[in-house]
Amino acid sequence: MPAHINYQEFAARNATLSRLAAQWHDGGVPLSQKTVSVIIPTIGRPSLARAVTSFARQRRPGDEILVVGPIGTDVPEGCRFIPCVSAQNWGATERTLGIAAATGDYLAFMDDDDIYLPNARQAMAESATVMPDLPVVFRMHTPEGVIWSEPVLKNGRVSSQLFFIPNVPSRLGKWSARRCGDYEFLKTCHWPKYRPIFRCGDSVVCGDLVFRPTVIAVLRPDACL
Repeated sequence: MPAHINYQEFAARNATLSRLAAQWHDGGVPLSQKTVSVIIPTIGRPSLARAVTSFARQRRPGDEILVVGPIGTDVPEGCRFIPCVSAQNWGATERTLGIAAATGDYLAFMDDDDIYLPNARQAMAESATVMPDLPVVFRMHTPEGVIWSEPVLKNGRVSSQLFFIPNVPSRLGKWSARRCGDYEFLKTCHWPKYRPIFRCGDSVVCGDLVFRPTVIAVLRPDACL
């Protein structure tokens, strides 16, 4: 596990990153032009097309949408389809396959009955310029209200639709076969941890996660909107 890193060091580095955000980064690609792989597990719901469209309308060059589900799924145009026999494990198998196939610089996740808001991709790009090295947890509308309410990793208060994760395989966590698999994925990631908790702009850096208050997704939109 990486050693804890002093937060002053992180704050100083972040200030430098903010100034250099428009300049060239690794591989000659500006931070703001890093690509995103959106992974969508599906059981073949008709709402899949709506979920795909919610990101496709704002996708940027190099972004990809990976739909992972059973053979025979009606996959919308513009997606990459990965066939998968469902293990009925809350999408853990599908997300794991999607991660293995993803080519983007960052990973994001959407369920086939939920949607991204129109500001989602811009929020991701902003995070890639300011906080490029840590997983980000955004917020989401649900029928019960907005989650999260406080910037703390809690079981039941995070969901994969909120994640924006650097695609670094050696640091990624594991999806468990339980309903709380998204929480356990974050818990088992291997990123440098920063102490103490501190604010950076509108974000809160807590351990190895960045909590950003921007709402980027809607859970079960028919019940919310």
